[in-house]
Amino acid sequence: MRIYMLILGIIMSQLLFAQKPNVIVIVADDLGNADVGYHQQSKDIPTPNIDELAESGVYFSCGYVTAPVCGPSRAGLLTGNYQQSFGFDDNPGPFRAQPDVLAGIPTDIKIISEYLKPQGYQTACIGKWHVGHEADEYFPTNRGFDYFYGFLGGAASYYPGNNENRTLYKNTRVVKSESRYLTDAFGDEARDYILNARNKPFFMYLAFNAVHGPLQETPDKYKEPFKHIENPKRRTLCAMQYAMDANIGKVLKTLEEEGLRDNTLIFFVSDNGGKIKGNYSYNMPYRGEKGTLYEGGIRLPFCVSWPAKVNGGEEYSEAVSTLDILPTILAATSVNDKNTMVGKDLLPYISGKENGPVHDVLYWRINHRWAIRNNEWKLVNNEANGTPKLFRILSDRSESENLYEKYPEVVKALEEEYQAWSDKMGPKLWGWSPTVGKYVHHPDEDFEGINTEQFLPQPNRGQLAFVDNPLRQGLNKSDNVLKIMPYDSAESDLSVLMKTSVFQRRKRYLSLKIKAVEQCLPMIEIKGKKGKATSIQPMETFKANGQWQILCFDCQAFKGAVSQISFTFQSTKKPLTEAIFLDDIHFKSKPD
Repeated sequence: MRIYMLILGIIMSQLLFAQKPNVIVIVADDLGNADVGYHQQSKDIPTPNIDELAESGVYFSCGYVTAPVCGPSRAGLLTGNYQQSFGFDDNPGPFRAQPDVLAGIPTDIKIISEYLKPQGYQTACIGKWHVGHEADEYFPTNRGFDYFYGFLGGAASYYPGNNENRTLYKNTRVVKSESRYLTDAFGDEARDYILNARNKPFFMYLAFNAVHGPLQETPDKYKEPFKHIENPKRRTLCAMQYAMDANIGKVLKTLEEEGLRDNTLIFFVSDNGGKIKGNYSYNMPYRGEKGTLYEGGIRLPFCVSWPAKVNGGEEYSEAVSTLDILPTILAATSVNDKNTMVGKDLLPYISGKENGPVHDVLYWRINHRWAIRNNEWKLVNNEANGTPKLFRILSDRSESENLYEKYPEVVKALEEEYQAWSDKMGPKLWGWSPTVGKYVHHPDEDFEGINTEQFLPQPNRGQLAFVDNPLRQGLNKSDNVLKIMPYDSAESDLSVLMKTSVFQRRKRYLSLKIKAVEQCLPMIEIKGKKGKATSIQPMETFKANGQWQILCFDCQAFKGAVSQISFTFQSTKKPLTEAIFLDDIHFKSKPD
């Protein structure tokens, strides 16, 4: 009887899962509006697979993102709310409104994966993250993703090789080497994930870094169609875009072969407009580019495909936003959540059950730039000290005729409406503009906020592990700490090397927490291209009493950019035989 009930339970579970759609959100990076075939603005780049998504579903001819740059645009998409409501106006940058601010989506604001994983979905994040990594809790695998393969910041080389800059991660570990062209690697990872997850519903956030800079030559197989293009940078850009389309095709083919295509809900969108002079992606017929709040920076390729539920070959011309992606996914997956979102479920609109505009008004704000759009008008203030421009956007999508002087009453109404919204959003908390605040923070000054792989053992001078905190009280209540263990045949000292991407140290003192039961002399050495500072001793006397202690090192002697820091624990009487624990390694402005 038990076996019968177990089998019945498995069958019922599979039937339940079979009704739930798989979900994939594909995000391109800096893709210009003209550089997809179905927009029929340029014939430079064939994009058969992106076109197939548009033709098999609905393409939004008035599709917007919430920011003209990468990080905040992605934050809006993932949360379904204006990112300004939690201070994410700009990309994660060094300027902070308060000294304790960490840039990223706050952990009390759920993202797509955190809605779907509790509902039995398998979840994967492949590609570019760029929505916060300054603390462990912001890491993708702590934000509802079972699997992560990608990089954390805003850009990465398309040829990681031996991953010297330690930018590429698999889950929480630095990838030792990656020989594949990065766009191909992301496509391969997406394909393999589908094959491994095909028996249960899955959600995949596939965020390519193509066609974001650096402009780098692609493998030869992607170059052939573009030999006729004279401008070498544009030629490279076209091949990069073609490579991304091919890897989207890899995903679609896998879904088709596994019988999953019909019941997979797929969104495709770019995170912002193309950077015309920087990477030669084009935004026709729109004015402006990445970084601006003209249409070329925020209105872009955006489509949805779900063959089982959504009719193909349709155009939807009302204004929609990437804010709408999450609410649509929740509706499609029958996830009920009381969390209020600005975004709307698009399914009733594209099916014709709901008429009229999805949004009465849309807003944008980044540093000194702002814009507001309703069904007919758009008011945009894109220059720091300039006068806003008014466009009848319903009939002037290229923003060619400024009507600011002609319709002062419209300007006044839109300005007041924008200001009311902006006041409600609150202040920006970080960014690349000093107007954010006087506090400066560099994420690479917090070395232990990501994972163990920044730390390397020195030959025959100890072995490393990240372990549960053996004394979670007093000065250190962290869950995990770094453990340095001596080998049986080790030298008398223990040592660990910390590799990091090169950064300009802004703070004078290095602080850490240490716990040990054997007396030793802790010392650090800092290295960079301009030299090194050796044998820096702590300002306090270390006490090996088995308790956590804070040590502070004065690093004034080191000048220039930091590339690595080594920690040595020198025995004072006999070879060290017990483990030493470290935690919370960071630079600070004042000693403890």
